[in-house]
Amino acid sequence: MPESPSSRPAWTLSASSPLRKRDLVVVSNREPYVHSRTDDGIAVERSAGGLTTALDPVLRRLGGTWVAWGSGDADAAVADDGTVRVPPEEPAYDLERVFLAESTVEDYYYGYSNSTLWPLCHGDLGRIRSEPSHWPAYERANERFADAVVEGVEGGDPDPIVWIQDYHFALLSDRLRSRSGLPDAATIAQFWHVPWPSPDAVRVSPHARELLEGLLGNDLLGFHLPAYRRNFLETVDRLLPGASVDREAGIVRSEGTGSSEPERTRVYARPIGIDVSSARRAESTEEPSSVFEDYELDPGRSLLLGVERLDYAKGIRERLRAFEHLLETEPRWRESVTHLMVAGPTREQVPEYRRYQRRVREQVAAINARFGTDDWTPVRHVEAAVDWERLLALYRAADALVVSSRRDGLNLVAMEYVAANAGGTGTLVLSELAGASEILEGAIEINPYDVAGTAAAIDRALSLEIDEADEAQERLESLSESVRRHDVGEWVRSFDREVRALATDAAARGDAGAGCDSG
Repeated sequence: MPESPSSRPAWTLSASSPLRKRDLVVVSNREPYVHSRTDDGIAVERSAGGLTTALDPVLRRLGGTWVAWGSGDADAAVADDGTVRVPPEEPAYDLERVFLAESTVEDYYYGYSNSTLWPLCHGDLGRIRSEPSHWPAYERANERFADAVVEGVEGGDPDPIVWIQDYHFALLSDRLRSRSGLPDAATIAQFWHVPWPSPDAVRVSPHARELLEGLLGNDLLGFHLPAYRRNFLETVDRLLPGASVDREAGIVRSEGTGSSEPERTRVYARPIGIDVSSARRAESTEEPSSVFEDYELDPGRSLLLGVERLDYAKGIRERLRAFEHLLETEPRWRESVTHLMVAGPTREQVPEYRRYQRRVREQVAAINARFGTDDWTPVRHVEAAVDWERLLALYRAADALVVSSRRDGLNLVAMEYVAANAGGTGTLVLSELAGASEILEGAIEINPYDVAGTAAAIDRALSLEIDEADEAQERLESLSESVRRHDVGEWVRSFDREVRALATDAAARGDAGAGCDSG
């Protein structure tokens, strides 16, 4: 099995770290390792995605338990009572799989999570699709995960840290509080990886109150950016009259908003970042020249790269319109640039995603039919999965990367591109609507809804690499410094500090409950 991007973490935690001294339980929808049946037997693969890539080294280093949906068709076959030790080549922690009925997956994951919460949080209210079966399934899934977490901590550490990830589990902390098997001194924390929208957007949901009360079951709640934190606190202030919000301190006192919430929820902001040392392993991976050969690209032409899921939030159609406009208005780029678009299908069970993916393919075909020649295809669309080594080679081969998100919690692809090219060349074109634009300095920023402006930014980025190498290098150096300051190790350390602060605050109040550090 090829080495994962997360297998050699470079960051460390202090000896007094709560994460080192207490049992850690991570909860996510996606599992870090998937077992699948093949013609040769059972194979195991590491899951793609920034969340699993970021958290796998944490559990490798600290040990603990990762609770996740068992999505592989051979997951149950290799598990002992639902649990398997991972990574397979060097077991370091327990992966506890939660098996869900197909109907629950359909309504909880493809339904409420990705047909309601995803468009709601990304400001695309017109794409919300709600069926009567979605919300009850979301509740059932959160209940099922609560049972699994309690089963995993019973009889163990008297003050475990439960770290819940993302929007699939807005109700989970509250459900955990109602379980008698959860130790009283447990710390329950959650990180919300997608944007938190304005109060007016949240109130569109008929379950807004339940979502907020569920999240306030956490001792600690994290967001990527201060803007998301402000939006959340404002939402609680406006939609939960019984809650008391201290916006400056980021403290919500939630007595009276439900039967099982803790007294206080501490809300903080810190972007996740990437494992910089892993991306910089690019020098030891396959050569960029292999990319040109395998994807039938001419190395004499400029290469414009896009890497994302086929997801409407990623602004792929907007970028294609801008690329077409560039070819229309700047004929010098015809037969001089290729847009390589690595974008595989996702969430195909959701009708809105199927429609969007079909339209993207039609758009690519139309651009190629209009401008393509016998020896030049303007847009090459790769839908097959790309492994980490190949992705690093793509990053290094590209003259520019375009991130055109209509809305994005952060965007780790932009950070990976910068880290892979540190000390080399490459220009980043970045949507100002992606959270990463708040922390990365040196990108050429775009509004993806501005077709002409995005086309001009692509023109500028490609021209920099050809005509103004000094400015391109300065931009990349500035971006590299931004990425170094916000690596995944600092994200983990910031969580560690927040857990420590909970214990300090609890001790000052004489509270022996949530958040107390046993060491």
